[in-house]
Amino acid sequence: MRSSKHPLLYFSPVDGGIEHSISRGQFLESLIYNLLLEQNGLLITDVFFFNCKFLIQLAERERHSLFTRALEEGLVVPAFRSEGTEDFITSLRRDIQENNVLGVQEGHYSTSPSELAGWLDQCYARSAERNRLVWPPDMGTAFGDLMVRVFTQGELDTDDDRLQSLWQSTQELREAALEDARLSTRLASGTGIRRGELYNSFGRRLELIESDATAMPRDLLEQAMRHGLGPIGIEGLRLLIDTVNLSYQRSQTTQFDQDPRYSVTQNIPGVLLHHAGSVIPELGPRSPAGNTASATFTMDLKMPSVETLLHADSGNLIAIRKGDTAEEYFSKRRAWSQNPTERAELELREVLQEYAAELVRFAAGVQEDRTITFVQRTINETINITVGSLVGYGLNKVGATPEVSLISGIAAGATAVVGKLVGDRPRVPKANFTINIKPYPEVILPPSAGDD
Repeated sequence: MRSSKHPLLYFSPVDGGIEHSISRGQFLESLIYNLLLEQNGLLITDVFFFNCKFLIQLAERERHSLFTRALEEGLVVPAFRSEGTEDFITSLRRDIQENNVLGVQEGHYSTSPSELAGWLDQCYARSAERNRLVWPPDMGTAFGDLMVRVFTQGELDTDDDRLQSLWQSTQELREAALEDARLSTRLASGTGIRRGELYNSFGRRLELIESDATAMPRDLLEQAMRHGLGPIGIEGLRLLIDTVNLSYQRSQTTQFDQDPRYSVTQNIPGVLLHHAGSVIPELGPRSPAGNTASATFTMDLKMPSVETLLHADSGNLIAIRKGDTAEEYFSKRRAWSQNPTERAELELREVLQEYAAELVRFAAGVQEDRTITFVQRTINETINITVGSLVGYGLNKVGATPEVSLISGIAAGATAVVGKLVGDRPRVPKANFTINIKPYPEVILPPSAGDD
């Protein structure tokens, strides 16, 4: 049975905590293709609007970009951490700055966080629905509970001996960081564990930053490369940072999914995907007993380049995105995902060609030959057995070579994967795979909310 709740995608590429691993091009591709080719709205938690340098640059330089237009149209939904917060200025000043939430850096801005908040509010005020989520209470405790469970694992769920050895070498630092972060969070009047305090503990314990300094992962890794580390090594530090970020995004998704109005799925960027199922076992691929191989097909089509779409009239793009052809495309995707017959595939191919042609007509500029792969899998979604897609794992499980850059994961049925054709083969943007995973009942955390 399909959920009657409005589906949202927890959009992780805007997380400033992973900007050391994602390029501007990868960020823009994920953002634009998710907005145009996915039916789910994008859920963005409050601090991500202010700590993601790529999003900040886009909003400051392109005041009427597809992103801000999507915010006006309700395709981007903010998650504020207080019930009384209904705008971005209040979110920035009262919820983030007054609570000393880490990660907002003035150096990312050509203007200021306050000016960006004001512009976002102008766009948000034009939204007819002004949809928003509110952080559940004590989310910091939920994140802290998950971090304890993850960081105190003696062994990982993996056959990779090298990864297992690397995890073992980080045990002392993991245990110390948990205690440091608990104390620092409590001293800052927070609950549970703040993610930023784990970063700070890594930096201080490894002598990469001063005892009273704070740092983002990018800073820690730059210092580690400049000065070198002991037995843990740069690779071990990156593993811990990625584990923290993956856990943070996992915890937030699980908590937001408890909102009775929305069904929130997790988006895992490729930079975090490789070890996801090892460090958090429930993120590994799961399917009901007797599940057959996934259905999959690939097609080529002409699409405007990301830069062309970025500079096209955003009003026209949104009108196409909300038009009849796009709605038929989403409908045909759901139909193919539920019953992947040859006829359903043909109908999906035809309507996607029509949709792409509309984008080409309205987005004047460079066009590119793209290859798109759809992958369908059956997964255990919450309580029900439903049809969905696991692209990163799905492609590997069905034996297909992941020669494409992923734009999305589970959303409205089938997953779409986009790659750029170079000669006879797609060109693969490095580490650009993304996967959405619906929370499973056994890992839903106790009601909580908290600080970054």
